Amino acid sequence: MSGRRRGHGEGSIYRRSDGRWVAVLDLGWRDGKRARKYFYGRTRDQVARKLARALARHQQGYGFPDERLTVEQFLGRWLEAKRGTVRSGTWTRYEELVRLHVNPRIGKRRLARLKPDQLQAFYSELQASRSPATVLKVHRMLHSAFKLAVRWEAIPHNVTELVLAPPTGQRHEFDTFTARHGAQLPQGGSG
Repeated sequence: MSGRRRGHGEGSIYRRSDGRWVAVLDLGWRDGKRARKYFYGRTRDQVARKLARALARHQQGYGFPDERLTVEQFLGRWLEAKRGTVRSGTWTRYEELVRLHVNPRIGKRRLARLKPDQLQAFYSELQASRSPATVLKVHRMLHSAFKLAVRWEAIPHNVTELVLAPPTGQRHEFDTFTARHGAQLPQGGSG
């Protein structure tokens, strides 16, 4: 163990019985309860670095995401925030997209832990059963919602910006009826 004991407000580091290291940052009181942020790692140095970054962030006034907040819970808050700021038809469409498509598939996932590959898989799954236009609407809605989540410090970055290829509307090619495709155009005057 390191010889220096940490001062008040600097957090603490200890080793668990399973051998993993834990750093704990005390965030003060929130809603009548002591709030703490935990960081895990294989070595003491790993958690010490994580703790130092978190402490600097905390001292600069930045918050930490609520690790328990689910996508469904956040989108419920986002929908309430959007009410009255968009037309009622737009709000209704947002609510339907959340209720019918997002919540059943990724609603129970922790918002702060949602990964780009999980979102990409969600889009692919959705695209198998819905039109590309619907998938694009879901993506645009999530992009807007997660942008607010970043501003509210519920997540560190907008995961919709990290997907490999956001869904796009498909272009349809149509064959037109032309002489090149073997059609005979009527010739005048025979007969």
